[in-house]
Amino acid sequence: MRRHYTITMIVIILAAVQADLFSSEIKAQSRIKSVKLFTNMAKITRVSEISLKKGLNTVIVDGLPDNLYDWSAKGNLPEKFKGKIMSLEISRQALLEKRRKKILTIEKKLEELRDKDIKLADDLNNLKEQENFLNSISTFTEQTASKELATRIPQTTVWSNTARYLNSNRKTIQTSKRNIQKKRKKFAKEIQKLEFDLNQIAGSRYYRSYMELDQAVQENTASLKVQQYGNFRKQYAAKENYLRADTSGIDTEKKIELSIYSASDSKTDFVFSYIIPDTSWQMKYDFRASQKDGNVEVILYSDIRQKTGEDWENINLSLSTGAPLNNISVPDLYPWYLNVRNVYRKSSVEGYSKSRKSDYKRSASESIFQKQEESDLQRPCGGC
Repeated sequence: MRRHYTITMIVIILAAVQADLFSSEIKAQSRIKSVKLFTNMAKITRVSEISLKKGLNTVIVDGLPDNLYDWSAKGNLPEKFKGKIMSLEISRQALLEKRRKKILTIEKKLEELRDKDIKLADDLNNLKEQENFLNSISTFTEQTASKELATRIPQTTVWSNTARYLNSNRKTIQTSKRNIQKKRKKFAKEIQKLEFDLNQIAGSRYYRSYMELDQAVQENTASLKVQQYGNFRKQYAAKENYLRADTSGIDTEKKIELSIYSASDSKTDFVFSYIIPDTSWQMKYDFRASQKDGNVEVILYSDIRQKTGEDWENINLSLSTGAPLNNISVPDLYPWYLNVRNVYRKSSVEGYSKSRKSDYKRSASESIFQKQEESDLQRPCGGC
């Protein structure tokens, strides 16, 4: 009985340890928190809110630019977080459906914005009808007042009440019109941005087909006739062929895959950063001189360019005049050749020295004897 109890406890403990260490895969979204822009690149800082389970968790953060430098990726967790990052890797993945989904998402947003804009346009038309009604009342009142002035005593009380009614309703209509126009301006900016994004992502040919089909839909739905789209078969075919085309060969992005150990089930923020090229900025100056007071106003601003594919909206942006290096190379190390020193014996060295000295004496004596002979030959002979 005790043996079975021991085996059961071991199995339970092993199961608990396995459950505690089992890696749970989590897909998380991230947003850009800040950008530090240099003259040749940018440092992007993102934050991702992740929900972790007790034990080992595998967190995948995708949707990162394809041209970020892998070596520059760094991440950290809050200081008080009970756990740690075990590993962090950058990898590239092919996109099969992301572009198509993004295009369809933009088209859906455009449709929703246009529906809202149509409703606002209908409200403007209703306000215009109300204005026409008030104008008709004003015209009728003017005609009636002219007749009363000519035929009988005018009813000034009725005229005053009518004037107050017209004035009050016109103010209400004008306020409503201004509010609607503000909303439509806001929608116009959003529609312009989405249309620009659609043109950039899908291309001008697709965008042309989309706009022609959308215009045809609006005209057909507004008419009282049966809807017909036979003249737009080519545009529809071009649009569908593009959406069905395989883009796995050209669409890629990068993702961060990290392993995090957590001591308990918790939520935390994972902050990471990376360096990305294709960004730049230049300092611009605008000088404005006044002839009246002789003052010169200097306006300083920056011209920022980026082709990262990221959306830099509602971020903390800082500018730096530095230009960090992105291709740091290891310096060349020149070799040192080492060898064993030859040790000579003392006797051999002394013998060699003595032989060198005797050779020197012999050559010196021969040189003196030769010079003596040359001097004797050159001396003049007195008896000759």
